[in-house]
Amino acid sequence: MVRIPLLFMSVAVLPNVCLCAPKPKDERFDNVYFPSAVGTKAVYLKQNVELSQYVIDDRVIDGNRIIELGIYRKDGYLESSRTLVVTDKGVFVTIDGKVKFDPPQCLLKAPLVKGSTWQFGVIGSDGDLLADKGSAVIVGEEAVEVHAGKYNSIRVDFDVPQSGGKPNKVSSWYAKGLGLVKETTNGVQTFELRSFRQKKN
Repeated sequence: MVRIPLLFMSVAVLPNVCLCAPKPKDERFDNVYFPSAVGTKAVYLKQNVELSQYVIDDRVIDGNRIIELGIYRKDGYLESSRTLVVTDKGVFVTIDGKVKFDPPQCLLKAPLVKGSTWQFGVIGSDGDLLADKGSAVIVGEEAVEVHAGKYNSIRVDFDVPQSGGKPNKVSSWYAKGLGLVKETTNGVQTFELRSFRQKKN
């Protein structure tokens, strides 16, 4: 099994440019594609396994937003922890479980433009980065319906290298303020948002 850093659980996306009154730097992330308030909970079904994602830290350092996520199984076991950095160039993962990325790996390229492409590192089953990089493209806006509701989302398609095999074709849909709502791998649904509870700041 290989995976893109962050396993597509929740991806931050910089907002579109707004021609309005200037705001403090720490407010430019308000309208983005990820849950931001500490304590916010998203419940996913991953191949019939329920996982709960919590925002455990959210801060702004030197104009960049740092998001820390904890992914837990139903029995309370910590499945994974991840750290994201949101900059004016996009969203990057710096830590995924036991793996620390140097340089950080790009998860989503800013600004969100249909047809925009980028490359990313992929973690192999041994926990190391594969030699081959994956590629991603922003397909555009689509409406998607899941157990948690119906959302206008951004679809991103990923080609994910496999050790000794053909790349997996992964499609992910991200909704504003929620993050990942649905994901398919080679046409088969692998992730679905079941419920979402926004913690108020």
